[in-house]
Amino acid sequence: SSSNNNNNNETCNGGLCVGMHNGPHESGNASYPSGTNETGYLNIYSTMTVPELPKRKDGITYYIWTDIFFGDVGNGRMNQLVPQLVLGNALDGSSGPPLYIPKWHVHETWMFGAHYFFETLNETTGKIDGHAAYGPLHPAKPGESLYTSFKRSQVKGWVLEMGVVNDSDRVS
Repeated sequence: SSSNNNNNNETCNGGLCVGMHNGPHESGNASYPSGTNETGYLNIYSTMTVPELPKRKDGITYYIWTDIFFGDVGNGRMNQLVPQLVLGNALDGSSGPPLYIPKWHVHETWMFGAHYFFETLNETTGKIDGHAAYGPLHPAKPGESLYTSFKRSQVKGWVLEMGVVNDSDRVS
């Protein structure tokens, strides 16, 4: 666990620690320091265990993730790097460049993939348009350990990756 930034010396787990200060996902006075050339750049690594499939799905969509949420800035909203484990009728893909139109598909078993979701203001229509970029989807089995990695570099910007621990064939 990591320490919380609200001066109460408590620890936290499961994504309850970090959120953008004054943002929609806030859970304390935290931000994401990305780093500098002199000090190096931010890297985040987490793991999760794939749960058993639910006994009943009843049309529910499941998303389990570790994310970095950058808040609403300029013409962008929901600027979120969010590799995720999905089940049900899930956002799991994209049309790719140049429009990055989000795509949904139904999954009866767990699947995972690296995902970037963002919204932009369409100045022609005045509406907010959702966009998605997705890496390859891979199956995941209950009990497997998945990792999520976020790396920040000056050259490439953010690089996100999700995969099965010790299985280089299933990496998104």
